[in-house]
Amino acid sequence: MCVNRIRGLLKKEDEHYDNAVKDVSFRMYDALDEWEMDLRDIYLSNDILGTGRFSKVWSGFVSQKGKERQQAAIKIIKEFSTRASLCNINREIEMMKKLGTHPNIITLIGHCSHNDALYVVMELAKGGDLLKILRSLRNESPYVSPLVSMYTASIEDKMLQVAVDVAQGMQYLASIKVILVNLTAKNVLISDNFVAKISDFGHLRAQGNRRSRSRKGTVLVRWMALESLLNHIYSEQSDVWSFGVFLWEIATLGALPYNGYQWQQVLEIVNGGFRLQQPTHCSDNIYQIMIKCWEENPEQRPVFEELVQLLTNVKNAEPKSYIMKLDPTDYDSYADVETEYHTYEEVEADFMSDSD
Repeated sequence: MCVNRIRGLLKKEDEHYDNAVKDVSFRMYDALDEWEMDLRDIYLSNDILGTGRFSKVWSGFVSQKGKERQQAAIKIIKEFSTRASLCNINREIEMMKKLGTHPNIITLIGHCSHNDALYVVMELAKGGDLLKILRSLRNESPYVSPLVSMYTASIEDKMLQVAVDVAQGMQYLASIKVILVNLTAKNVLISDNFVAKISDFGHLRAQGNRRSRSRKGTVLVRWMALESLLNHIYSEQSDVWSFGVFLWEIATLGALPYNGYQWQQVLEIVNGGFRLQQPTHCSDNIYQIMIKCWEENPEQRPVFEELVQLLTNVKNAEPKSYIMKLDPTDYDSYADVETEYHTYEEVEADFMSDSD
């Protein structure tokens, strides 16, 4: 049974990350809150869904008295490298509690601490991450998931719906003044009925005014907006930029953005005006939506409410548009390159040295 529990308490949700780390205080609670669970109600399967530096995610289920048994993804964190990393996971949990429920957002079910391990219990999306699904669609891939096989005949329509789903999820986050920061195909999960759900809220931050600044943490340079790379500024508009890159990932079946460039070069070419090129199998109207997302001036980018409408119109238009046409002869466009992670300190140091 969970007796001792640690929770990070933020002074203000919209403070800078630096201040948040300093201002977190930790308290031990004797009473369960509505989110805290009894370890005996959590059951793990033998199926590991993912592995991180300090954690593993298992499939399983929760069975609580008076509630219907529910399938779940259970993240177990067994060690924390620093006090800041403990702060981060508790901050993520507290932010997830405030998200509420939305059909295109992975929902927090509860959490529990036991023997120095933290259990975070979340909604299970059986289809796995979208990046893996996209790459499984390539002709050269040795693996095609059963879920994808069920929908292959209409996969192009399904991918347009995925784009709409994610835009709706992002619209919801924007409506409650939350910035996601790390929107990528890998961080979008697919349910067993092919509904897209946004996951991974480790960089989630509240948007107090128009923008939120941060200089700490791990980032995905290839998905970041120009103002985020240069000035550490985040807003709905910077999430919109990332959404444009996400659309490009769908259109290329999971290719690495700016493939062939080192991450340091990405910063330089984007600052110089270069944008991801239109895939040969992507329709003009979808690519124009991407281009709008990558406007240098954040105020000239569409907001997510507009993107939902634009993509819905494209999906329902006759004749049908497409986000991509599956082309097994164009395998070079679908280069299978692992996602790269870099710290702000590396990005800033490299950019400043190049600018001197």
